[in-house]
Amino acid sequence: MRNFVENIHHYKVYGRYCYYLHCRKKQIVSYLYTRGVPVELLFYNTYENTSQIEHGFMEQNELTYTYNTQTVNSNDLALIGVNERVEIFEKLVHAEPLTRNLINENKMIFIQPNDYYIPFRKNYQTRHGFHSLMVWGYDYTNEVKKIFLLDLDDTDYFCGEIDSIELHKAFNDAPIEKRAVVYFEIVDNMNVNDTRKIISDKFIEYFKDFCDDFSFYDNIQLYVKNHMDQPEENEILPSLSHALFMLSGSRFLLSKFIESIINDKLLSIHLLTLSNEIIILRNIIIKAYYSGNFDLHKIKYESLLLKKKEIALLEQIKQCAASLKSFHHD
Repeated sequence: MRNFVENIHHYKVYGRYCYYLHCRKKQIVSYLYTRGVPVELLFYNTYENTSQIEHGFMEQNELTYTYNTQTVNSNDLALIGVNERVEIFEKLVHAEPLTRNLINENKMIFIQPNDYYIPFRKNYQTRHGFHSLMVWGYDYTNEVKKIFLLDLDDTDYFCGEIDSIELHKAFNDAPIEKRAVVYFEIVDNMNVNDTRKIISDKFIEYFKDFCDDFSFYDNIQLYVKNHMDQPEENEILPSLSHALFMLSGSRFLLSKFIESIINDKLLSIHLLTLSNEIIILRNIIIKAYYSGNFDLHKIKYESLLLKKKEIALLEQIKQCAASLKSFHHD
């Protein structure tokens, strides 16, 4: 008894180095993208306020995988014809009839086990943590039952099999709220034009009162200056790295929305360029962090240049939203 989700090796990682989407959301987006769902519709609200990013990462010590974003939620998924199903099981063995049926129907399954028990994860037998994995097949033809998993993590990418005993142990050791089998029903006859109109209206509403003074960019050089002489265990500069990763990913995903849904190629290119330049600044800081050779003048210059570009781009985005509203009104 064995079966597999079709064309698993054709699955594409959406935004491989975009750290705005944490593991589960990146998996969902990549899965739906591969299935032909217009996932760019989900990104209308990815443009993050820099003050909120600064508060989350620099004051609350958030990480890219713990920071709560608004994008890829069940309501928006339903708007684009994707219905999320979640079923809780006390033990994974109780879920086997469902998981076999889903795979037989060519549907991917999402679980969040304790990766202390997952051999290919870096936490294996060292630290307890909970990480989203995609289940794409099973093979019960031999004495040793195998489960086939896909992990799109940038550092622990994996597509292969593990002993089902290990997965059962990992699933059953998670808190009850994480012992969920998640899957998605995709509607085939979705009215794309109606959906685009609804999502466009949400984009207009999102930016109607959006404001940002971009003071975070003024503070970057101060964070570096105040902490560059502290010992390596200091967490401020790594937190700054996470914040810049999140900002870069935020702008990257909005560029995809603007390009695919609004069809404003120039604005999309400007956002993508900004996303790349934020990563360049992040790399300058991290390189200095490890080498001890900080160029504060360069960091300040690049930060203020990014602030200037952000101010101009936000005005362009608002103009884009206003033009879209006028078009819909007409």
